[in-house]
Amino acid sequence: MTVAVVTPWYPEPDRPWEGTFIANPCHALRKLGVRMRVFKLTGRPPAVRVNEIDPDTGRAIAPSGILIRSSRHLASVINSGWLWSESCDVVLVEEVWTSILLRKARTPPQVVVLHGRQPMTTSGARTDPIRRSIIAASLRRASALIAVGAGILEDLPPDLRQVCTVVPNGVLLDAFPRRAVSASERVRAADFPRLVTVGNVDSNKNQETVLRAFASIRDTWPTASWSVVGDGPERRRLEGLRDQLGHHDRIRFTGRAAPAQVAAILNRSDLFVMPSRIESFGCAYLEAMAVGVPTIVPRSAGLAALIDDDRYLHDPDNGAEIVAKANAILSSPTQYEQAVAFGLALAERWTWQAHAESLADVLRKSVAVREAVPTP
Repeated sequence: MTVAVVTPWYPEPDRPWEGTFIANPCHALRKLGVRMRVFKLTGRPPAVRVNEIDPDTGRAIAPSGILIRSSRHLASVINSGWLWSESCDVVLVEEVWTSILLRKARTPPQVVVLHGRQPMTTSGARTDPIRRSIIAASLRRASALIAVGAGILEDLPPDLRQVCTVVPNGVLLDAFPRRAVSASERVRAADFPRLVTVGNVDSNKNQETVLRAFASIRDTWPTASWSVVGDGPERRRLEGLRDQLGHHDRIRFTGRAAPAQVAAILNRSDLFVMPSRIESFGCAYLEAMAVGVPTIVPRSAGLAALIDDDRYLHDPDNGAEIVAKANAILSSPTQYEQAVAFGLALAERWTWQAHAESLADVLRKSVAVREAVPTP
């Protein structure tokens, strides 16, 4: 089976390929014998550049690419065979606006992957019925839809829910290996406990709730510290609030970090907390779990649907509940070790390879349906 992947995931041509939400499933699909051709969309409509990417190197095969002016122009490029001259069996379309851009093209069956929590209300469609109808029509052209988290289904019309399969994102265990340190070692450590967050510093990731609750954490754990890994529009304001609240020596904003750096930070952490208000899935939580870091997850995250133990769930805007859940886990080696074991089991189940196996099944079914339709 040959799959053409069309993805908008990169804002610029030289953005690193490894560790992205596209590279991981592509690598995993290739291990299953699926042949991949990856086409990256750079920019936003109406001017979009298309580059074919070598999945081995993550680099553009032809750096100049093709400049696309409209969905009709892209349809002309595809229909004339300029984009891919050899046949492919199915097109894996990443995200809603890519589906819209491809809506006029004659392609093999399309399977659309929905990453955003609100696919039908994206880009102003909540108040724009015309835009909403275009999104719905584009998605209805697909032979199947994939949602990376169960909560995404809530935003879809009933008919689209019927053709949508939830295939949770995963974790790359090789990139986030389990650490060797024991719970008893960490609980006795002089720098215990070390909290960590990995994500964009913005209002959705909601680091402010943890920041305002940090004094309560320090009441119980005077040596507590918190590393905020990431960057974003709220960073400067939250750094100011940190200083105002007197935590400048205990809370560190590190900026963005590569996956290997993130894994190293997680390796010396005791609790992962990120109270996101909207989270389609939540790979960052799963990565922390894979390393062996006790993790609490907001009930708003897609990953929460896979967690059946309320000890590890919380309301994203309830600082008191976050503190209570943190204290319960950190209070003894037994509670700490139970949280580690729970997270490790979850991470071992929901890997990118497991994601790829489920995704490949959907792709093959779409190809089979097409082949079963008689040629006129």
